[in-house]
Formats: sequence, C-alpha cells, structure tokens
Amino acid sequence: MPSKKKARGKARRVAKSRKAREEDAAAADEKSGIDSQMQRLKINYLAATGNSKICPHGFIPLPLQEGHVCEAFIDSLGDGFRACCEKSMGMTECFKNVYYTTERKHAEVWNDPGKLQSVISHFLARGTDHILEGDYKNPFAIYVSFLEQWVAIEHTTQAK
Repeated sequence: MPSKKKARGKARRVAKSRKAREEDAAAADEKSGIDSQMQRLKINYLAATGNSKICPHGFIPLPLQEGHVCEAFIDSLGDGFRACCEKSMGMTECFKNVYYTTERKHAEVWNDPGKLQSVISHFLARGTDHILEGDYKNPFAIYVSFLEQWVAIEHTTQAK
C-alpha cells in the first residue's frame, strides 16, 4: 500500500495534467470559434455583394458628393504625417502640425463628425488590408486613434 504522501503527489500530478489538457482544449476551441466566425463573415459578405475578390472590412464607401472632400482630406492627412516622419518630429508635435496645416483647407471635414467617421472607416479598412498582407508597420492605426480622439473631444464638447 503506497504512503499518503505518494498518493497525494500522484493526485496532484494527475490534476495538473488534467488542467493542462483542459486549457489546451479551451485554447483550441477559442481559435476554431474565431476561425468559424471569420468564415461566416466572409460568406455573408460574399452572399450580400456577389463579389469574391474584395472585402472592405467594414468600410462604408463615401457618397459621391462628399467623396472628393474626404479623399482630399485623407491625402492631406497622409502627406502631413509623412512630412513629420521625415523631420523626425514627436507624435504630439506631428498631430499639432497636421491639424494646423489642414484645418483651413479641410475645415468642412474637421467640423463634421459624420465625414470624420467616413475617414476613420476608410483608414480602418486600409489598415486591416495591410495587416492581412503582413505589413504590421502601417500608420493607419495612429490616424484612426488621432481622429477618434478628435471626434470625442471636439465634437462632444461642442454638443454640450
């Protein structure tokens, strides 16, 4: 008959092994759940659009009327950030510089939360495309973060 100490050690090892198997199974279930959810999203998108080559990742296309204003804003914003990077400016200075250089030219976009949401949607879609292609060093998340904070601060305080 084994001693109580040996029996407890064996029970502890069995419990530890069981716990490790359960954690591995939970991780596998989570991954398969995410994979199946992505598959459903792709199937739903393809069924809705009939297009098997393009997935906009939640991007809401701009209406033609405001498309040119927002597209010019998107180009100016990207040019401003690239210029800051070339000058090795800090993020805070870069954000200020981009805002001050584009505020007059694109006041229509800066002052309209709806247009800013369209621009944010555009950057989210482009960023997602780059990540799916393996480019993890794209600037789109920074643009989105900056613009979302701008909308939250500027347009929330204006509404009060």
